Amino acid sequence: AGDIKNFTLTIVHTNDTHGRLEEGTYDGMGYAKIATVIEYVNSVSETTLILDAGDTFHGTNAATLSEGESIAKLMNGTYDAMAPGNHDFNYGIDRLLELDEMTDFPFLSANVTKAGELLFQPYKIFDYYGVKVAVVGLTTPETAYKTHPKNVAGIYFDQAPAWALANASDYGKSSLAETAALVQAGVDLLRKSADMVIVLAHIGMDEESAITSTMIAENIEGIDLIIDGHSHTELPEGMVVNGTVIAQTGQYGKNVGIINVEIADAEVTGITPFLYTKAEAAEIEPNAAVAAYIEEVNAEVEEFTMQEIATLPYALDGERAHVRTRPTNLSKVLMTAMMEATGADAALTNGGGIRASIDAGNVTIGEVITVLPFNNTIVVIEVTGAELMAAIENGIKDLPNPSGAYAQLGGIEAIWNRFNEPGERLFKVKVGGKLIDPEATYRLATNDFTAAGGDQYTMFAEIGRASCRERV
Repeated sequence: AGDIKNFTLTIVHTNDTHGRLEEGTYDGMGYAKIATVIEYVNSVSETTLILDAGDTFHGTNAATLSEGESIAKLMNGTYDAMAPGNHDFNYGIDRLLELDEMTDFPFLSANVTKAGELLFQPYKIFDYYGVKVAVVGLTTPETAYKTHPKNVAGIYFDQAPAWALANASDYGKSSLAETAALVQAGVDLLRKSADMVIVLAHIGMDEESAITSTMIAENIEGIDLIIDGHSHTELPEGMVVNGTVIAQTGQYGKNVGIINVEIADAEVTGITPFLYTKAEAAEIEPNAAVAAYIEEVNAEVEEFTMQEIATLPYALDGERAHVRTRPTNLSKVLMTAMMEATGADAALTNGGGIRASIDAGNVTIGEVITVLPFNNTIVVIEVTGAELMAAIENGIKDLPNPSGAYAQLGGIEAIWNRFNEPGERLFKVKVGGKLIDPEATYRLATNDFTAAGGDQYTMFAEIGRASCRERV
């Protein structure tokens, strides 16, 4: 060790698995086969780095019912580092810090702070034969409103000394030049002690985001590689932006990312990313120990989740691309249920809170948890017609692009033109069949995430009417 200057560093990476342990769940290959892939890479290379770009601990019954512990234990002994994503905060910051303690690898995030102090290790430097590889973690500033606000109370995603990405109190309006200067300072500092800089980023490439991985690459010099997450983007061969390679695997473990980094004379001479797909993994054997562990986890939750509570004559559509752009039969069922349970005049929920479809036939508690995994509470708040119209405008502002904020409505008829400027799209709104009165007050059923201002429904949070809420 210390005298080898020419070698290949093999990086294996995952992102946005959302707790999908088993093969076939949302078309993923499952953790048992992912473990086999990692095991093989470790067997053929003495220089490997195993990374995860976040949204890992939440999204399935097995993950949710243990508040992420089942996934943390699964990753121990395998991963070298991860960057927490917005949904990893869904159990609250205290629980995420507990999960960090449970794992034998660090959670890396250089822009999550409280009272000016970093909450996670910002970076880690790995040594391969004397070649130093710095891995810096970043968490999307959208976490401020893409988890329940109570989960990140007092938490900021913009105050790390050299890694400010956006101003949470003035989202999307911070100077890109100022942001770039701060991040550049951080990279320059790391370059003094590292031969390679990797940004492990739960940032994403969605066009509507104020900060994207491509923006970082375009504006910052000295980053060799960005291993990305958040936008669920598949990059089969990666992409190069301003000399920086960006890699992302998609979602749910459908692919495992593999990157070969060529090192010659202690310098990076080539970076080659590719995806190992579920189809390619069809013939490989699942890791026996991981498969056995998954069976144990499933047995613990099966008794509860397999209880049958309803029968459906036809399937209900909760497809991600659908519930984030238009009403579906599943969203209509949910809105009707919210109104009937509360007696509210109308209902509104964010499409991003609907996470799966339900097949025809018997419906189990487990299926319902999969559809609605965020443990939200239905609340009833009193809103004026003007505030309700502002909320609907917020929910349709990103159309035709899919958005988690998309407003699924109940008891409301709304006509809009998505070609108009955001904020000026609504033409007509009726509540209970009557034209909305901007001055009138309506009882609106929603979930406590949007009622607290999540997904930028700030018109609810700013009203400050917590004492008027009824919880169901």
